[in-house]
Amino acid sequence: MWIRFIKLLIKWVFFTKEEDILKEKKLSFRVGPTDIDYNLHLNNAKYLSFMDLGRFDLTFKSGLAKHLIKNKWKVMAAAVNIIYRKQIGPFEKFDLVTKILCWDEKWFYIEQDFITSKGVAAKAIVKAGFIDKKLLRPEQVIKAMGRSDSSPIMPTYLEELVQGEKDFIQHTIHN
Repeated sequence: MWIRFIKLLIKWVFFTKEEDILKEKKLSFRVGPTDIDYNLHLNNAKYLSFMDLGRFDLTFKSGLAKHLIKNKWKVMAAAVNIIYRKQIGPFEKFDLVTKILCWDEKWFYIEQDFITSKGVAAKAIVKAGFIDKKLLRPEQVIKAMGRSDSSPIMPTYLEELVQGEKDFIQHTIHN
C-alpha cells in the first residue's frame, strides 16, 4: 500500500489541478498478490486501506490538504459501514469512486464505491471529521477553504444509518 501511496503523493503534489470538493473523485487500481486472502479475492481489510487512499485523493484534489497542513489538522474516520456485493479477484481492475455526500453539525459523510467491469462490488459510507485540539465543525473546515457551501441534503437512508449508529452506541454503553 505504501508504494501506491507514494505514487499518488507524487501525482497529487506535481500533477493535480484543484477540483471542487463536492465533485466525485476516481482512482483506478488493480488487485495485487498481496491484496488477496485465502479465498483468492480482495481481502476485507484491504478495502479499508484502498478507501484511505480514496479519501487522501479527495483531500489533495479538493485543495483541503493544504489547509490540513497549514492548520495542523488531523483527519479521523469515526465509523465505516461497508456492504460487499461482488468479489474482486486477483489482478482484477477496479475503480474507487469517492464523494462527500453531506455533513451535519459534527461529521462529514463520504461515500466510496468499488466498481469493476461487473458493476458495484462494494459500497461504503465513512463518517469522518477533522481534529485540531478537538473535533472541528464541518462549517469551519468549509469556511477555511474559502467556501460558504451548505451541506447537500442528507439522503433518507443515511439519516436512518446515522440514527441506527446512535442506537447501537447507546446499546454498547449499557452492556
